[in-house]
Amino acid sequence: MITSRTKNENYLAYLFFEILMVGVITFIGTALIVFYSTGRSDTRHDTRKLDYLFDNPFVFGIICLIPALIAVAFLLYFRNRNYIVGYRFDHQNKLLMLEYRGLRKKSLSTIEVGFDHFSIKPFTERKIFANQPLKGTSIMVADKNLQLDFVTNNFIWEKQPRERVAFLEELGGME
Repeated sequence: MITSRTKNENYLAYLFFEILMVGVITFIGTALIVFYSTGRSDTRHDTRKLDYLFDNPFVFGIICLIPALIAVAFLLYFRNRNYIVGYRFDHQNKLLMLEYRGLRKKSLSTIEVGFDHFSIKPFTERKIFANQPLKGTSIMVADKNLQLDFVTNNFIWEKQPRERVAFLEELGGME
């Protein structure tokens, strides 16, 4: 079986850094937009909304925190996948053996699937605020209602480009 060198690493460290980055960038971006738009509105309509925000930093913080929490929730939703960290093609028995794990779980699971019992679909995430959208291939196992994702542009297969390309070429030859 060909496995990723990072299969036993703590993926939560990567997730935590990404959450921190998305949260901070969204919070600061929202603060700048609110500051600019409120100041512009105050200038045009001769109001004192900006003074209110500076007199009540808690309200200003809550206004900035809500979009940051929404961005983090979207990030957690899109990163909640079953990542393929190992594979083996058995052409004699026409089986594909896959080893996978979640982002938050360190335990590995293994599944063997016949070549004709799964479907392949490429995927690309949408860009949400400051995160890097993931790209790769999804393998759907219909009889087990399971979707496994082979992500090509993140840390899991980053240091093993030959294995990554070999897997994609082998899958592409099966279509």
